[in-house]
Amino acid sequence: MQKCHLTPAYRDAPMACNGCHEKDDRHKRRFGSKCESCHYTGTWKTWDFDHATTRFRLDGAHAKVDCYECHREPGAGPAKPGRACIACHLKDDVHEGGFSAQCERCHVTGNWKKVRR
Repeated sequence: MQKCHLTPAYRDAPMACNGCHEKDDRHKRRFGSKCESCHYTGTWKTWDFDHATTRFRLDGAHAKVDCYECHREPGAGPAKPGRACIACHLKDDVHEGGFSAQCERCHVTGNWKKVRR
C-alpha cells in the first residue's frame, strides 16, 4: 500500500481502501470500511478474522453461522447486535417475553432446547 501511495500518481489517493476500491468490495460495505481488519494488504485474497477478538464470540450454536446472517446491511462499521440473545432471536422466544431477556441464565448456546438445572 505505501509503495502506491508514495508515488506521484497516487500521492493524493485516500488511505482508506474503499476510497479507491469501493466498486471492488464484494461485501458491499457490510463489514465496514476497515478492510485491513480481515485482509492482508499484500494480497487481498488472503484473509483471516477471529471473532474471538471481538465482544461477540462465535461459539455454541453461533460457531458455524454465515457472516451475512448478522452483517446484513451496509454501514460505516461492524454489525453491533445487542448482547442479549433476544436482540436477534425475539421471534424464536417460545416464552413470548414471559421470562427474562437473559436466556443464557437457563439455556446453553450450543442447544437452546437444553435447559440448565
